[in-house]
This record gives sequence, structure tokens and C-alpha cells, in this order.
Amino acid sequence: MKITDNLNPFTKPALLLVTSRQDASGYLVNDREADKIFSFHKDKPEYTDKEGSFDRSGNDGRRQGGGETDINTEKIAYTEFLNELNEHLEKADLESVEEVILFAPEHLHAQTKNHLPSNIKSKITKVVAANVTHENLNELVARAQKE
Repeated sequence: MKITDNLNPFTKPALLLVTSRQDASGYLVNDREADKIFSFHKDKPEYTDKEGSFDRSGNDGRRQGGGETDINTEKIAYTEFLNELNEHLEKADLESVEEVILFAPEHLHAQTKNHLPSNIKSKITKVVAANVTHENLNELVARAQKE
């Protein structure tokens, strides 16, 4: 992919890491060239709200209950998403990358950054707090250069 001429070229090899709660993409960019190295969507796990058995008995005026508490599927799904993101990053050849620009939603960017591998985290030069997984490469580059 090419970065348009009206945007500044990248002077160092960089990784654009674009994330949301369930989607992620990674672009290796250098000068005006870019390659998408991964992209994935993580579905939410399917759990019922009331796993386990639950019995009620009204004998002799006593009530008994048993069963599991509700499961926080949002937290489980996001943790699984972050683990899969790290797997993609570990598989990618990122030796030449000198800087990382992280795009993540405002409420998730700190948690996303903290969960990244140390070799990626140490190269982050900019964090753009926005949910931009729907934007194309040139829109991402323009947003990164503007902020």
C-alpha cells in the first residue's frame, strides 16, 4: 500500500497498531510504503448468565439456593483479545521497527499499552486515543501526524 503524497513520509520504520475492544490491525510503514501484517476480530465468548444448576425448595418455610454468579463476559473477552493480539505481535517480524504508534479507544488505551510485550511497549512514541479500526491507512497516518 502507498501513503499519499500530501502526507509526510515516515523517516524510520514504524508499526501502526490499531486496536479496539475486539478488532486489531498492524501495519509496517517506512517512507511511503505500508504493509498490513495482521488483522483479526475476536468474537465475544458465549456464556449464559446463570451457569450451573439452581434449585429452590420451600419445604418447612426454608429456602435453599445454589448456582454460580453472573460471569463478566466483557472482561473475559477483552483479556482473550489482548492475548491474541500479543500472539500476532510475537509472530510478526518486527526487528526493523524503531517506533510504534498505538491507536486505541480512550477508555482502553492504558490497559492495551500495559498488556503489550515489552519490546513493543518500549518503542511506543505516540498513543492516539480513538476508536479508528474502521479508518483506512491514509486516514490513520493523517491522524497520527496531526496529533
